[in-house]
Amino acid sequence: MESSEAREHLSAVDRIVAATDREVRLPPALLIVVGVVCAIINGVRQARGIGIDVPADQYIQLPLIALIVLVGLVESRRAQRARRESLIAGYAGAALFCAFIVTMTLNITAQHRLISDTGMSVVWSATFSMALLFAGMMGSRLLLAAGAAMLACTALATYFDTWLSGTLAIGWLLGFLVPGLVLARGVSNGRGPAL
Repeated sequence: MESSEAREHLSAVDRIVAATDREVRLPPALLIVVGVVCAIINGVRQARGIGIDVPADQYIQLPLIALIVLVGLVESRRAQRARRESLIAGYAGAALFCAFIVTMTLNITAQHRLISDTGMSVVWSATFSMALLFAGMMGSRLLLAAGAAMLACTALATYFDTWLSGTLAIGWLLGFLVPGLVLARGVSNGRGPAL
């Protein structure tokens, strides 16, 4: 068999696997970074709310959001090079990307004009809860549970004015950090990051 013919056969197998694989695979590193970064952002807001002197949001949030974008780009490039992303994993990634685009747009356009900074924190959390629930319903009990936990924390946070940001921080840890660590553990055991 010639190498060009072998490449064609492998491409055909890749297309079949992409169309039939029903496991949701998301990069553990991205989930971990999103969970930690968003928990830090909300944790800093919580610290400010209880009177602790912390740096202004623009000095913390912008570099941390840039870190999320950088890790997302690196993981996206890695997935493109592997060329074995399933359609389901692509849909799950698209749900998270759309959640980011929607909330970032509202953050830039509506915060401090129509939505308070506290309200914007709830919007971020609720939007990403929805993305996790969507990804989970496509075939991941772990992401479904993570999305439900994050949504529960988001709903609960609205009843605690003093501890709203702290409760949202817990939601980000349950929604993203915990599944990321579970997936990273699976990778270290030699298995792929399937949910």
